[in-house]
Amino acid sequence: MNIYLAGRDDFSHPEFGPAADKLRAQGHEVFNPAEARSHTLKAGLARVLQSETVALIPNWQRSLTARAMVAAAHAARLTVFEVDEVPDA
Repeated sequence: MNIYLAGRDDFSHPEFGPAADKLRAQGHEVFNPAEARSHTLKAGLARVLQSETVALIPNWQRSLTARAMVAAAHAARLTVFEVDEVPDA
């Protein structure tokens, strides 16, 4: 699956890297905003809409940006999973 990884507003948060690695090891193509040179809300929303699903790192609810990504995903009828619930590719 083509997955957008969403979580805390602090993209240096240590859970982004391991979560992206786990999903890639399962065979998924992952967009990790922590790896992007610059990442804005507008760019993130566009990426979500280009994705098949959104995967959420723990405590994503604390992020206004992550909540916006989830709302966009739901509006576009995309699937949304917690990182640990994403099925293998």
